Amino acid sequence: MLAGDTFSVVNSDKTSFDAETFTLLYLPLIGRDAFALYQLMRTSKSGKITFFLEYLNFGPNHLEEALDQLSALRLIDVYDNHPSYTFELHSPKNREDFVQDDFLKQLLLSKVNPSYIEKLLESDEQPKGQKISKKFYEIYHLDAENLSIKQEKND
Repeated sequence: MLAGDTFSVVNSDKTSFDAETFTLLYLPLIGRDAFALYQLMRTSKSGKITFFLEYLNFGPNHLEEALDQLSALRLIDVYDNHPSYTFELHSPKNREDFVQDDFLKQLLLSKVNPSYIEKLLESDEQPKGQKISKKFYEIYHLDAENLSIKQEKND
């Protein structure tokens, strides 16, 4: 893969994306470079490979390593039609599916402290206390005179 080669990103299903899950569960597995590349690919359509190299301050080896890490975890598929490449993005697993995948769970446990993982994998906690949020109509008021003028014009 050369800097002058072109790329296109196929994101036909508009990857389903939970930033918290992706950050907490995938970042330790893929590392900063692959994490940043995936995020950038989610917003990219096409261009030259040099775009990724310059934008992420990567050397060609960093780019290829990041692509390998992403493809190994099925976050992307890479297609070589030299001098053009297509990157097909896939959604990361949601928290529940990630936890059910013994391989991913073990890989994550090998990267971070097991007690940290247990906290991450706990179900989301519900808010505690009395809800005091205001309703729309409690804060915002419409001027009845202006409202009636609009209604008369619509009749």
